[in-house]
Amino acid sequence: MFSSIADYYSSVVSITAEVARTYAVIRTFEVLIELAQENARIQEEGQAIAESRFRAGATSNSMWRRLRLFWKALGPPSPSCKPTCSRRETR
Repeated sequence: MFSSIADYYSSVVSITAEVARTYAVIRTFEVLIELAQENARIQEEGQAIAESRFRAGATSNSMWRRLRLFWKALGPPSPSCKPTCSRRETR
């Protein structure tokens, strides 16, 4: 009888530890997603500034072409990076 009670508590501890580990992984990925979104926003601002400078004649056409190729190679942020639920739903 005591062994079955001990097994039960051992299972509860194992499940609790797995839930805590999973929560930590989810929160880590949420932070990484936020950082990626912030990075994409900063890159978009940089692109807008570079485009504005080019249109104002502050940079050469060749530099503008290189920047456009660079940003084209990076591509837009992946739609799969967007979270599917809000923080309130995950807590």
